[in-house]
Amino acid sequence: MIEQFVMHVPINVAKAVLKPIVESVDTHEDEVNSIIRGLIIVEDREPNTEHFWTLWSLFAERVQAAPWLKHVDYRHVHGSEVIRSLFLGIQWKEDARHWRSLEGHTKNLHTLFEKLPLSAVVFDAYIRFLYGIGEQSLPDAFIRIAKRLMAGDPKQLLKNSNTVFMLTVILQRYVYPKPLLVKSKAEMREAVLSLLDLMVELGSSAAFKMRDDFVTPVSA
Repeated sequence: MIEQFVMHVPINVAKAVLKPIVESVDTHEDEVNSIIRGLIIVEDREPNTEHFWTLWSLFAERVQAAPWLKHVDYRHVHGSEVIRSLFLGIQWKEDARHWRSLEGHTKNLHTLFEKLPLSAVVFDAYIRFLYGIGEQSLPDAFIRIAKRLMAGDPKQLLKNSNTVFMLTVILQRYVYPKPLLVKSKAEMREAVLSLLDLMVELGSSAAFKMRDDFVTPVSA
């Protein structure tokens, strides 16, 4: 009822209603996560897109100051599901590759990714987004991922095997069928090659094959 209500009332009323919920992100992560997911579902069924992103930003900004954020990769620390929900990580249809409510607002997700601390949970949430409904942010997002990985400990940031699997799949969508697209710009080529090199170090046989194919000159 709260989710339906705040999505349909004037924004100042919605902010006032959500204020105590947003402020409880430090101590009641599970309940806050449920609200965020509910807002996504309401937006999907009854779009009020500008309104939705304004409410989304309330939670995104507050999470950046959450005391648990710097420990989010530790076992038994709550908050990881809040991060995943902010990156729209709900149960979408298996073949969903885009969400109409992202149009004109995708930058919100990229900015959040760059503002949050370097974390395996954050990387998993962002790559999961790209793997599914955020596919239209590719291949440019490869550059962003490579830069963030190089700013930290890549092996730690990709310690989740599922993250590596999803990154492998989205790379496969471009290295094999669209090689010219990812080789035409030097920055893009370097980013993809660095990602493949890293995944080879992590023991990915699929990445080894992709890298071998990627460094082979493209026929005219």
